[in-house]
Order: sequence, then structure tokens, then C-alpha cells
Amino acid sequence: LGGGGGGPSLQLVFSFSQGTFGGGNTGLLGFPSPIAYYFANFNINNDPSTPASVFFTGPAGSGLNNTESAAKFLHGDGQGAGFTSPSKTEVPAGGAWSVGYKGQPLYFTLPEPDSAIRGIVVVPTVTLNAGALVGVNWQYKNSAGATVLPPQAFVSKVELRVDGLVNSQVVRLYTQDNIPFATTAHTLSSPVTWSAVTQIQMVIYDDRGNQYTSYWANTPPPAPTISNLNPATALAGGTITITGTNFGCTGCVGGVNAVRFTGPGGSGANGVAAQFTINSPTQLTVTVPAGAQTGTVWLQSIGGNATSGQTFVAQ
Repeated sequence: LGGGGGGPSLQLVFSFSQGTFGGGNTGLLGFPSPIAYYFANFNINNDPSTPASVFFTGPAGSGLNNTESAAKFLHGDGQGAGFTSPSKTEVPAGGAWSVGYKGQPLYFTLPEPDSAIRGIVVVPTVTLNAGALVGVNWQYKNSAGATVLPPQAFVSKVELRVDGLVNSQVVRLYTQDNIPFATTAHTLSSPVTWSAVTQIQMVIYDDRGNQYTSYWANTPPPAPTISNLNPATALAGGTITITGTNFGCTGCVGGVNAVRFTGPGGSGANGVAAQFTINSPTQLTVTVPAGAQTGTVWLQSIGGNATSGQTFVAQ
């Protein structure tokens, strides 16, 4: 299999360190700014019964060797899902990759990503009118901070994403896809209240199916909260539903990025990691991991962490 197409697909998503607006209108980031981390992204369509997780294996040096997925995102039509690997700081190579799906390997041959050469940072400047975000201009720079001018033959398109708060929940407020690389400005079709914006993402897609994302924080997203575990007892491999707030959404960087079962007297950072799906900003479905012990459940996000008031009882 290749990296894209209408069937199962596998792409590499490269991310630069997060910049900020620093109270102004232009993104601020210290250079040089090499790629900070990457993850593999697997998508499957036409399957209404997707598994809780998949397993990624990449070439030597990829940091992935039968590694369980870190998150699952259901497709809007309910007929498939996306799975992401844990983030890795290694520099992955092209070649033979595989994804373990329902106990069977799916094989992919990915071209050499050449990420050090193809990584382009997109530095935005926002245009505000009466407190609303109405437009974004940007510059392209390489990891050393030098200006990159169009055309660049390997770039296929640019995407603008705006994340922010609605009723205290982090959601995707605006998206513009398929922007030509020669374009360096976009006027929003629907203005967005700037004070509600938590982050702008600028994404470069290349002709090998890979993505390069620049993140620009405006205000930190709120920390998640946990109001209920249902059920509060289960066997390993079973699922529980966590209800609360500020869990985020598919693709929203401010959302929950880790769930752990702490065990007796444990801390979240040292708990047993669990696979989870973000159903909505107020609901997670979590698979109880092997080795989970009786104790609290802990969530992590960029905005902060949360620990359940209830005790989960391991069976």
C-alpha cells in the first residue's frame, strides 16, 4: 500500500515547537526551530466496527516497533476512524511501515520524507477588526529562520485551522483547506472573536502525503475537569465513559492527550496509560489497560490536568 488513496492510508505528521502571539498580531518563535516531534497517522474507511487501537511499526530509528496507538478519532459518518501513534522525537525514515489492524498487518511503503529539507514554518500575522479575527497573512520560513519563497515543487497545499472556546470547550472554530502555496493571505468567510481563539495552526501538505504543522498560541486552553466515571469498576479490556468538560475535539491541540489509571497512592504522570476516544468536548470512552489498579483516573492536556473525584475499582 502507499501512503494515501481511498483505502487505508498512513501519513507522517511533523510538528514544530509552539510559537505565541505574545499579546500582538504576529507569531513569535525563536529560530533555529527544527522539527520538535512527529507522529504517524493511520486512517481507515468503510469499517463501522473499528478496533480500540492499532499498532505501528516503522523502519529502524522511527521509534515505533509494534507500538500501540495513542488516540483514536471516529469519522463523522461512523464508517471509519483515524489512529495516531505516540509522538516521537526521532527522525523517521521512509521504507517499509506496517499497521497492525484487528490482528492483521497492513503494509505500507512510504517515500523518504526528507523532513529536514521539506519542513517549512508558516509564521502568521492576524488582522483584527472590532475584536474579531477577519484575516491572516503569513510568511514561509525554513527551520533556520530564512524566508522561503514560492514556488516549492514539493508543496501541494496549505491549511489554516483556528481553535478556540465555545461555552468553555475547545473546538475547531474555522478551517480553510486547499490554499495554494503561492497564496500568503486569507480573509475569513466568517469572522471569529479573537478573545475566544486559543490557537492557530498552519499546515503544509507535501506531495508525499506528509504534513508539517506550525502552532501559534493566543490564550491557553482551559484545563479539563472530570465529573463522572461510568462504570466506576471494570476488567482490563473493558470500557468506561468519562464525563466532564474541556476534553477538546478531533484535531484540537488543546484537547486531552493522555489518560492514565493512577492506582493506590499513585500520581498521574506515573500511572498506567490507557487508550481513549474523544467522543465530544464533554465525553471520553476509555479502554481499561492491563495492569490498571484501583485508584483515580487522571487526564492530561495542554491547558492542565484533572484527577477524578471518584475511585476506579479494578476487577
